[in-house]
Amino acid sequence: MCLELKQNDYSDNEIIDIVNSGFAKLRKAFILLEKIIDSLPFAYAIAKKWNVSDHKNRVKDCSIAYDYFKVSDGKIEYCISKCMYVEMFEHYGIRSLCKIFCMTDETAYSNLTKHVEFVRHSDLSSGNCCHDEVIDKKYMRK
Repeated sequence: MCLELKQNDYSDNEIIDIVNSGFAKLRKAFILLEKIIDSLPFAYAIAKKWNVSDHKNRVKDCSIAYDYFKVSDGKIEYCISKCMYVEMFEHYGIRSLCKIFCMTDETAYSNLTKHVEFVRHSDLSSGNCCHDEVIDKKYMRK
């Protein structure tokens, strides 16, 4: 779909908006789930479990290469240097549109604000690596 839109001279921002509107109903369901999770005192533990599980699956299927994936008390930090989504988009000359996938994390964490702090230092759609931190806010207060 991104290729078709790009060939029809849509800008990256227009394409991202079109794709996002196409998934709006599904996104609303996830937003509701995330807001429910955010109301729970163990929301960070759920986010931690998601991240650890996702890391394990991505390493297993080789879809993402991590420079590091660190889990410590109250914090997960990782740096990704290779992602098959980015590679595929790069192959078709639309690397910048891979931002659509990178935005998924930003959207999810924007709904987990009571207990989780998400910091994106960089992403692979426009840089050399994806460097993120997922922090338990109760550790930030100490």
